[in-house]
Amino acid sequence: MRALMRAPDTTADAGASRPSNLRPAPSLRRLLVVPVVVQMVATAGLISLLSYQNLRSTTDRMAATMQERTSRQVSDYLRAYLQVPHQVIATMEQAVRSGSLDPQDQVATTRYLWQLHNTFPNAPYLNYGLATGDFIGVGQADNDDPRPFLEVAAADSIERLDKYAIDAVGRKGDLQRVKPFADFRGDGWYNQPVVAGKAVWTSIYNWVDAPEVMAMGAGIPIRRDGRLVGVAGVDVFLSNISRYLASLPLGKGSQVYVVEANGLLVADSSDRLPFRVVAGRGLRLRAMEAEAPAIRDSARALVTRFGDLGSINKPHHLRLPLNGKGVRVRVEPFRDSYGLDWRIVVTMPESEFHGTLRRDALTNLLISLGAVGLSGTLAMLAVRRVNASLTQVVEGSEALAEGNLDQEVPPGNVAETQRMATSLNTMAASLRESIRSLRARNAAVSEEVAQRTRELQVANQRLEEEIDLRRRAEEELRTSNTELRVLANTDRLTGVANRHQLDELLALEWQRHRRSQKSIAVLMIDADHFKAYNDCFGHLAGDRCLIRIAEVVKRTCDRPGDLLARFGGEEFVLVLPDTDSPGAITIAERVQEALAHQAIPHPKAVVAGRVTVSIGIACQIPDAYNSHQDLLASADAALYRAKAGGRNRWEMVG
Repeated sequence: MRALMRAPDTTADAGASRPSNLRPAPSLRRLLVVPVVVQMVATAGLISLLSYQNLRSTTDRMAATMQERTSRQVSDYLRAYLQVPHQVIATMEQAVRSGSLDPQDQVATTRYLWQLHNTFPNAPYLNYGLATGDFIGVGQADNDDPRPFLEVAAADSIERLDKYAIDAVGRKGDLQRVKPFADFRGDGWYNQPVVAGKAVWTSIYNWVDAPEVMAMGAGIPIRRDGRLVGVAGVDVFLSNISRYLASLPLGKGSQVYVVEANGLLVADSSDRLPFRVVAGRGLRLRAMEAEAPAIRDSARALVTRFGDLGSINKPHHLRLPLNGKGVRVRVEPFRDSYGLDWRIVVTMPESEFHGTLRRDALTNLLISLGAVGLSGTLAMLAVRRVNASLTQVVEGSEALAEGNLDQEVPPGNVAETQRMATSLNTMAASLRESIRSLRARNAAVSEEVAQRTRELQVANQRLEEEIDLRRRAEEELRTSNTELRVLANTDRLTGVANRHQLDELLALEWQRHRRSQKSIAVLMIDADHFKAYNDCFGHLAGDRCLIRIAEVVKRTCDRPGDLLARFGGEEFVLVLPDTDSPGAITIAERVQEALAHQAIPHPKAVVAGRVTVSIGIACQIPDAYNSHQDLLASADAALYRAKAGGRNRWEMVG
């Protein structure tokens, strides 16, 4: 520009003298060009600055929203994934405590654990560790081999663990391998639930015989009659969590990882393991020792910021300078009622969403500055011939300076003003194109945000469907358990209680009446000459006869606390709480009268031509010297006397 400047023209009026009282006036070139250039530079700079700040604010909000949604999505996944093992161990504990499953019965226990393993894929390894030192487990070694196997160790040979195949219907197959073993009752997976006295998560550990598998156990102690039976446990593969984290739609430099409050890694989205295998043993890594730089550097920065990860008790969204670069980090606590205390960390480099922004802003600024330089140059070249059209050009340039970029600058009637007008109009067109470009980029960013939102909605819908499927599976399991309990306590022929339920409820009633010192009565009822009835009519008719006898007795004693149970064969036992001897006799007579009213034909009966029963009655106030078994024995003795006395009658003891 300096080469284009000329000295003032002194030849036009050489003889005229300049008034001494006037200050030197600025040249027309300066008066015209400088204001235009200043205004255009300011406009271009302001537009570029506002555009940059707007895009930066938008991308920052988008990044924070993406991190928060990712963290919430991981938290929801963990709660759904880690809920299943505790439901399974509760089912396993109830089966043993109720007596419907005996872990010493290897065949039944193998099939039971095999069925649970097939029903709940998120419980890959299930086991019972008994207080006697016996061990039985069913599951799979890892996700790559879903075929289940059986592992058994006996207390008298605890130094070995036998591994068997399992066929397609849950039966033990051939012996595959014998592995070294030891007394597990000193291990954490057994001791921690016993000490806690409830269902807990055990410490994370690597399998001894397969150190490449890192697992976490859910364990619950099993007690029956106040005595420790053992521990029911389920191992969860933590590699499944890492696979889920790796499947999340993140940027190339972003990472998600889960870490314990003590700093040890649980799972992460990188392709590296959260542990090392040294001398055949798995050694867990701290997050600050991770091989992935994003995980290692962010963990160190968080410890520096908060002192330790355990002190982070609420969500934090931070901007941390790592290796001279800005990184957005979100950390959120994750806890459950079984003892987990984890932290979910989402890292995202600012370069992933700010790099393009800086380049676009710099390009816009350079375009604006280039247009300004060109306009100033053209203005200085045309200054000597713009006097006639100066007013029109100034008005047009003022309109552009006010932001009316659609305003055309009049060209004037000289070449210089026409060039200046053309230059200003070109600059206005460049600014309009820049604004259109910025708007297009804003629209692209908005579309990307909408696309990410739709993807998250689809992922949330899939997660809700998975949660619904698991909820239905839980409801079906509860229904099956209820039906199993009913079948375990009911006589299949008559529908009344069976011998097992009779023993349990009579023992409870005996203890209750011992405390209240009230009388309890038992009626032992036996169908007379029932073998002859079967010989005459057949066993199917005999079964129908027993059903009718049970229905008659149930209608006769309809109090809520009364219990009718099939004792065996053609014998029934009727338990009458809070009943003295006269009341028991009344019930016995009603039963015989009601049965007589039924008039069930029995031509082989000696006493009458119909079905009759003999009844033995025992009535007693419980004390410390007798038991409910003694009460049953007394009723049985009375029944023997009734049958010996001719049948179709009752006898009483007590």
